[in-house]
Amino acid sequence: MSLCSLHPHPQGTPALEAAILSGQLIRFDRLCEGFPTEPEEAALAYAQSASMVAFIRERYGDAGLRRLILGYQNAQQCDEGLNRALGISLRTLRRKLNS
Repeated sequence: MSLCSLHPHPQGTPALEAAILSGQLIRFDRLCEGFPTEPEEAALAYAQSASMVAFIRERYGDAGLRRLILGYQNAQQCDEGLNRALGISLRTLRRKLNS
């Protein structure tokens, strides 16, 4: 089980656990483009996002999360915002979440 599963959104836990076990997690770069509209996929997207935010907060603190939010508020793209705020790429973050 990945680190991603340690920080699930309470209502998304079953969907997140099932996606982890089946290898069906939604790619974070896809989530950067927008959330799915289909209810089950949307629940998984929210659970994955909550997990990522919890991981970022735990690893980089409130200051890192704040820098990331400000970057996105200033229209930075997903990967660019991560690079500027946390010094990592989306690929690296995904790898850290799944290790």
